[in-house]
Amino acid sequence: MGHDEAGILVMVFTVIFCLAQIILALCGIFGHSVILFATYKTKEIQTKYGLLLVQLSVAHIICILGQLVNTAFLVVMPVIGQMLCFRIFFVFMASMFWQSIIVLIISIDLLCAIVIPLLYRKWTVKLCVTMNIVVCCSLAIVDTAIAYGAINAKEKSECNIYSIRAHKVSIYAEVFSYCVAALQVLTYLTCYTIMYIRAKMFTRKNKNACFRNQHRKTMRTISVMVVIYVCTWVLSIVITRFADFVSSSAWRRLLWMIASLLQMLCFIQTFYVCYQRSSEYRNIFRRLHKSIKWLQKVKDIGSTVCHGTEASQAKRVFFITK
Repeated sequence: MGHDEAGILVMVFTVIFCLAQIILALCGIFGHSVILFATYKTKEIQTKYGLLLVQLSVAHIICILGQLVNTAFLVVMPVIGQMLCFRIFFVFMASMFWQSIIVLIISIDLLCAIVIPLLYRKWTVKLCVTMNIVVCCSLAIVDTAIAYGAINAKEKSECNIYSIRAHKVSIYAEVFSYCVAALQVLTYLTCYTIMYIRAKMFTRKNKNACFRNQHRKTMRTISVMVVIYVCTWVLSIVITRFADFVSSSAWRRLLWMIASLLQMLCFIQTFYVCYQRSSEYRNIFRRLHKSIKWLQKVKDIGSTVCHGTEASQAKRVFFITK
């Protein structure tokens, strides 16, 4: 395909891309606002995991707004000074780094809940939330400071979130992103493997249907997390890296748009995953938003009521999927 054909393809895709980004942004801001409002109004989900979701929602709202600005810059492709470009996007860049660390902490939190449930319950919510905020903010500030130190204030270039870093810094940042992404996927797969082995062991000794259903529900939830994360965030990192080797500016911009679209999908999915996979969050969302017509009734998965010994056996697994 020649340069003219590539330019036409980019123009057509740009229109679709802009409309999709606006629609996804509205859906994402609505979903995260629901999570924040539900957590504020409902004490039963003001847990370690619930407040981790609050942090993730705040970071994702900032990322969604930043991605809208990035969308405009990808369409216009202005050539400005690197320092000015950094000032426009540094909050978005720090928020993207922050949300990736939060997702990693959520996966580690899930692993701790599965492996050491008794010790996990002893950790106070205040301590966990404080540590998470301090760790995420500190790492995000360090990452932003490193990017700032490598900027050539006199140089001008195309301005967007993917070209903001100097080449020598971007390589290290991408390597770190790959390591974080690999660790997240590995942690989720470890959780899935442990739950699978436990399900096999306990179902052989005990035919408890409720206990078995809770294990299966947890494994399905982990599977959804892994698939969504790999197909959005990890794939966007790979595409962004691949775009650096493309010589055509039209094709490079097309790849950046695809990566931006995948990242927007990653930023908006938290509420919708909670609604589909967690019966507790689903019931709370229904109760708070029962006047909204489009929230259709979803069949609860693994909502078997446990009694007696069944309740005590399923309790260890159920709190993970809340």
